[in-house]
Amino acid sequence: MDSSDKPNDRLIPEMQRQTAARNAEELDAEKANQFLQENAERLRHVVEDMPVLMDAFDAEGNILFWNKECEQVTVFSADEIVGNPKAMELLYRSVKQAEIYSVSC
Repeated sequence: MDSSDKPNDRLIPEMQRQTAARNAEELDAEKANQFLQENAERLRHVVEDMPVLMDAFDAEGNILFWNKECEQVTVFSADEIVGNPKAMELLYRSVKQAEIYSVSC
C-alpha cells in the first residue's frame, strides 16, 4: 500500500479545507457584524440629531428613545425620560403648568 492509499492522506486535506472554510465563514460573519454595528451607530446618531421630535415607546407605554429635539422642546433630558415609569406624569404636569401660566398671563 503506497502513501496515497492511506485514509489519513485523504482525510487531512479534507479537514484542512473544512477548517479554512469555517475560518472564512467566521471572518465573513465577523465583518458582517462589524458592518451592522457601524451602521446602527450611524443611524442612532442621525435620529438623535434630527431637528424633529423623535421618541419611541414599547408595548407597555414606556419611553425607549428620546432625541435631542425632544430634550430641547420639553426641557427634559433623555436620562430623565427614557426608562422612567413616571415620564408621562412629568411631561403632562409640565404641559398643565405651561397652560396655567399662559392662561394667567
